Amino acid sequence: MNLGAYVVDRRPLRIPAFRRLWTASAVTAVGGSFSIVAVPTQLFTLTGSSAVVGVSAAVSMCALVVSALWSGALADATDRGRLLLFGNAGLGVAYLGLWLNTALRLDSVPVLLGLVAVQGVSFGVTMTATGAAVPRLMPAELLVAANSLSALTRYTGAVVGPLLAGVLIPAVGLGPLYLIDALALGAVLWAVALLPPMPPRPDAGRAVRAGPGAGLRYLARSRVFVAVLAVDLAAMVFAMPTALLPELAERQYGGPPGGGAGLGVLFAA
Repeated sequence: MNLGAYVVDRRPLRIPAFRRLWTASAVTAVGGSFSIVAVPTQLFTLTGSSAVVGVSAAVSMCALVVSALWSGALADATDRGRLLLFGNAGLGVAYLGLWLNTALRLDSVPVLLGLVAVQGVSFGVTMTATGAAVPRLMPAELLVAANSLSALTRYTGAVVGPLLAGVLIPAVGLGPLYLIDALALGAVLWAVALLPPMPPRPDAGRAVRAGPGAGLRYLARSRVFVAVLAVDLAAMVFAMPTALLPELAERQYGGPPGGGAGLGVLFAA
């Protein structure tokens, strides 16, 4: 029996640029995901309203979709490493803003929503630029393995990060969690700064002029893509009631106000 067929393919990690990027993403998958729990918790603590938490999720989603559509065209027209650096820098600004809003006790809901929008835009750029950069870093035969490694860190962080956040919120408060997110992002900025140049293709100007409309027209011609996106969107909107989780943790399951281990378990689930 070949055990290698049943374990993670680690060959992409032999490529230094991808190894640095993957290691940094592993750090941020856990230490950079605390705001996913902290922002809804803070909004619910300030307002007592799950509807406001839902508004923040809608703001983030709209910002992410618009950003991802435009940055997809930009990824073909600019150096992908620079675009990735720009997106991660924007995330760092959002995390530091969230920390300052908490540390200075501004407790401003509009400021929080504005920073959530900045975070959504930056994450859209980062997500798209990362997907465009990885194929430039490795040969085609290792691309599936590289995407698998990236998915492994992403999904592991989606479980471990909220669990840790739920434990840390009662112990240290919300502010330090935002600061940890910003500090963890430093690992990504370091890895991205060391990426080799990834210049645009010669016909890149055509992609920018076409903008997101070209991608939407391509999507409309593919029933499989439309079906996958529709199912995924339905799952996110109707089967992942994250806006209700702070209220459920506190009022339904008797958790402490402002978070707790139970809240982390709900977000991890």
